[in-house]
Amino acid sequence: MRNNPLFRQDMRLVLDAGILDWSLFLRNYAKAGQALRFYSKYNQKFSCFPYLWKKFHECEENNSHFKKFRTILVVGRTEDLAGIQCIVGWVQTFIGKHHQSFPEIYFIAHPDPELFWEMIGTLDSECTGIVIICSNPNDLFPYIILLRYLEFLKSSKCCVTQHVMIWIPKGIDFPCIRSVVQTFSLNVHHYSMITPKSSFCFNEISLSIGNLIGFHFNLFLEGAKTTCQQYFHHSLKSPLEGAALYTTLKQQYPTLSHWVWNTTQSFQPLAQWIQWIWKDVLPPQQNICFPKHISHSPFFSLGFTTTFWEKKNITDVFFPSYLKSSDTQYTKIHLKQLLEQEFKTTCKNLTENNHAVRIFYVKQLNEEILGALIAHFLLETTLLFLMEEDNTFPSPI
Repeated sequence: MRNNPLFRQDMRLVLDAGILDWSLFLRNYAKAGQALRFYSKYNQKFSCFPYLWKKFHECEENNSHFKKFRTILVVGRTEDLAGIQCIVGWVQTFIGKHHQSFPEIYFIAHPDPELFWEMIGTLDSECTGIVIICSNPNDLFPYIILLRYLEFLKSSKCCVTQHVMIWIPKGIDFPCIRSVVQTFSLNVHHYSMITPKSSFCFNEISLSIGNLIGFHFNLFLEGAKTTCQQYFHHSLKSPLEGAALYTTLKQQYPTLSHWVWNTTQSFQPLAQWIQWIWKDVLPPQQNICFPKHISHSPFFSLGFTTTFWEKKNITDVFFPSYLKSSDTQYTKIHLKQLLEQEFKTTCKNLTENNHAVRIFYVKQLNEEILGALIAHFLLETTLLFLMEEDNTFPSPI
């Protein structure tokens, strides 16, 4: 794929557009790579993928009995549910594994417990399990829902311990929940706050629930692991190959500036999660902005648009409302209807207008590719930031 003429053309566009300061890019590439290796190895938040790899089999064993249920209720605050909703959306929309053999997932974040009480009466208690996520000891909503559900199970004479799963952050005490757990001998699992509190996208909870509906986290984590290994161990022929995923995904990858996920709302929690991880990974004294040669303000003010091309079937691109009125010609583009030359011209126009278009050529999107993409986004964001800075880089330990 790296010999594809379209790739060569896009790389020329990148350089001509001045998106990267090429001399600074080359000068900082080696030391930035060392710094990136240092960050990813010794920063706990960046080490979420190795951590989840260790946790995978444990989570798989702890929730295996939930696979028998037809319905699973997931209760928590809106920010607690965002990452899980993202995983469920990927499984059902992109991975295509929504099937009758997997449980239906419903999310409850409404502050009114009476609404839950009305809904619960329509469910089959024997075929329903509940997952309660606790993140704030002062929030009584999970506690009230737990009491209501226990009352519901008691009236149906179901085994309480088999139908309830509670998640509590490590090191934080929930007195109200603890008393109920002790009384009913409920199963409690602990999750680590290795990802920002505002977006639980890939932690033990989403890993556990994703496993229930057919999301292969072992493949997801393997893809992420392979990507990291490629960055740190592969002999690169040029810096831009290092910023790409050829050796991992065998895909064509023109590197541009900003990123926007708007193919589905399921990607919005992911963008937020990556942004928070990126901020937490870098030292606090460094200015949080994308490469200084980009005139736009911080990282996700524009987001990024992604188009997947599967055997020349290109999905449509929909640009969000942030574009200026003069750019209405690009509000909706049907790339799959374009001929090859028109496609090249469109990419060139979008690049010249600095619309932050990034196009991936993926034969088939699966868990392994998704994991590789996520890991790559984390790596590349930090790498590009470091390469655009003339600061002193930390020496690897």
